[in-house]
Amino acid sequence: MLPGIRSSLFAIGLLLLVGCQRASSPADPAAPRTDAQNSPTGTGPTASEVWAKTRAVYREAQSYTDNSTIVEYSVARARGVANRLPYHQLALAFERPDKIYLAYADAVASSAGKTEYRIASDGNIMRSWASEVPLQVHEAIAPRVLTTENFIAEPLLRAELLQVGLENLFPQLALLLTDDPDQPIFPHDHSPRLLREEKLAGRTCFRLQTHSPAGRRVLWIDQENYRLRRMELPIDAEQTALNPDGQFIKFSVWIDFADVCFDAKVQPSSFQLSVPPGGRRVRRFIAPPPPAPTQTSAADRPIGSRHSTHRGRLGSNASGLVAGAGHGKRGHCLVRYRGRPVASLEPAKPSANGSQASSFSKFVVSPPTQKAGSQAAWRHNQALSKFAVNIRNLAQSLRTKYVDGRGSLGLAIY
Repeated sequence: MLPGIRSSLFAIGLLLLVGCQRASSPADPAAPRTDAQNSPTGTGPTASEVWAKTRAVYREAQSYTDNSTIVEYSVARARGVANRLPYHQLALAFERPDKIYLAYADAVASSAGKTEYRIASDGNIMRSWASEVPLQVHEAIAPRVLTTENFIAEPLLRAELLQVGLENLFPQLALLLTDDPDQPIFPHDHSPRLLREEKLAGRTCFRLQTHSPAGRRVLWIDQENYRLRRMELPIDAEQTALNPDGQFIKFSVWIDFADVCFDAKVQPSSFQLSVPPGGRRVRRFIAPPPPAPTQTSAADRPIGSRHSTHRGRLGSNASGLVAGAGHGKRGHCLVRYRGRPVASLEPAKPSANGSQASSFSKFVVSPPTQKAGSQAAWRHNQALSKFAVNIRNLAQSLRTKYVDGRGSLGLAIY
């Protein structure tokens, strides 16, 4: 983290907002209704009507700000005690047609530090910043109209933030940027229906449930003003990875939306991102060069190896995935993710003329997952899954270089 950057950076409350505390009035998108009218079994609105009104509120908004938190909720089987772990903090400020400020940060720093991303567009210049490359600020001409396709200009940062889909990380932004009422916000979801209403932070909410191959999604929508208050993420398909030992009788992940404010005046400076001291503007993030190899302990050596193992950096980009490549017995390689072995690579046999192999004949990926319940375990496992898929796809294009008789090699992924 750069000096002087604190968690309060992500509080949109620091922005000078006007008019966020307006009381409900006849001009509001929806007037309050009675519980009986809103009952899914009564005469209240249908699931489709609730969703249509919600989409209209966001589509017609001229500006929007919020702070949101991704929360892991679990109940341990042994103790029966509920536990809530916030592990990502997000903030959004938006003003039509071309202004945005978006911030993303880990709630708790890991051994590798805290991952942070920021994006800002003041209508003229769009800038992006990532903690992995703190002295680089990506700069591009701001689009005239922000859409779901252009609000992140830097390609590596876009790939990282949207790997789970915009609708699963910033659903409110998907609602704000989708003008066509017939274009689905959650393209894989189906079978919407209203569940029993519940209160959240003193606000009575519709609970709109949908299903997709990933699992069940539940949207908590304020009955008074049709604003999104919480979204339970569809993680049913990931339960085996997230709760491998069945130690939790309940496990879920949701996004809480706080300080939600529509049509407020946002200071122009809120949509600007400055270049840090000593930093530079770039057209694309450039991964830092790998450090020199260092000696590692015997515990890091490949099984069956009697040679020393060297670990170097496999490469990094804005995704925060950093791995090491080591060698032990001739030509074999271990790939590590944050110091833990996740893959082994076995080189092809030398050719008939005695030249060294230039490709791998065997590639095995076995990423170690973390037990759910730890800080950022869900993000860790999601990142590992993506890492495993990406490294499989890149295996054929990995370049190897044999330096001496020990078979040392270098790898790079960019």
